[in-house]
Amino acid sequence: MLLKKLRNQALSVHLLITLLLLCVNGLAWAEDVDVFAAEDYPKVSFLKDGKPAGVFPEVLAAVSPYSGDRYVLHLMPWKRAQAMAARGLGGVAHFSWTQERAAVFDYSDPVLGDEIQLVVVKGQEFVYRSPADLRGKRVGAKLGASFGQQIDEQFSQGSFSVDRDLSAGSRLRKLLRGRIDVAVIEGIHGDLRPLARAEAMNDGDLAQLVVLVQPLVNDQLHLAFAKSGNWQAVLQRFNHGLAQLKNTDAYQAILRAN
Repeated sequence: MLLKKLRNQALSVHLLITLLLLCVNGLAWAEDVDVFAAEDYPKVSFLKDGKPAGVFPEVLAAVSPYSGDRYVLHLMPWKRAQAMAARGLGGVAHFSWTQERAAVFDYSDPVLGDEIQLVVVKGQEFVYRSPADLRGKRVGAKLGASFGQQIDEQFSQGSFSVDRDLSAGSRLRKLLRGRIDVAVIEGIHGDLRPLARAEAMNDGDLAQLVVLVQPLVNDQLHLAFAKSGNWQAVLQRFNHGLAQLKNTDAYQAILRAN
């Protein structure tokens, strides 16, 4: 009987210590957090065999042990993902900062950078240094995508026309048919081959395309939540977890693997 009592006391002490540790690490307040993301953002966020894949899903999974929250990803068309987050239903992944968006959303610290690149037909290359070099051209870009405040302002000023569509594959085919002069493509890191394979493009088409040396912009991507929701504590825990993850080899390993 005494032995049983001592064992129960030991278990109680162990449980108390565990709870204290959880509180210290912020895990006592852990919760499931819905996050909406694009289903077709090469390397960054996409569906693979019906499951989320890419840098952002892997970073969220790696941050989770540090933040204590479990991030439940929902991949869908990008415009719908933004609308879901704007309604306060969860976070939105790989989100660029703009003044207009910042009036609606609270942003995390930068999660990663993505070089947004320009693709042209071979023989039509030009030196790109700034958006002024796009003057007079027809530029294809993703519907609902932002590339940061400065670039977005240039896109809206009308010195070049912007043709918006839903997919990178559609954009590249428009480029090959001469319907646009430049395609803005995210997540390729200078290599069009994985995207071409995913879009079932043949080698002849791929051989006609060139990625310009200078990217449009190195876009900083964040996790963001609508100001109308009660997400401040979640965002604070995420930033804390992200900072801890970035101090490990695991963060760089995720970037290298993708």
